[in-house]
Amino acid sequence: MNGVVDAVRQGLPGVCLSGPEVHSHIDGGLFRRLRLPEALIATGYEAYIRATLRLVEEHDWREMLQHQLQDSDVEQVLFEGHPEKFADVISDVWQQHLPFDAASERVGTSQRLSS
Repeated sequence: MNGVVDAVRQGLPGVCLSGPEVHSHIDGGLFRRLRLPEALIATGYEAYIRATLRLVEEHDWREMLQHQLQDSDVEQVLFEGHPEKFADVISDVWQQHLPFDAASERVGTSQRLSS
């Protein structure tokens, strides 16, 4: 399981470091789904350290974030989605791909006929 998921399910806010790789965007996406502040999604080491220190030093802010997580239905936010949206996107991609397949087949057929 994801450590961020485990923490937020217990009402514990954290900081994540976003980077160029796909896997480094997952935690930021989870934070956004939970409506946590962008300040907790660091884009570099300096920002990560600043956000971590703020979380440690600003008790009222940290406590507010804890209450926000405890009051939200974390299970619903993280694990319940809209699979129909995913299906729609895949369907759209497939429909856009079909004309390319048809054109590719025509080109291949005409090349074979002219040989």
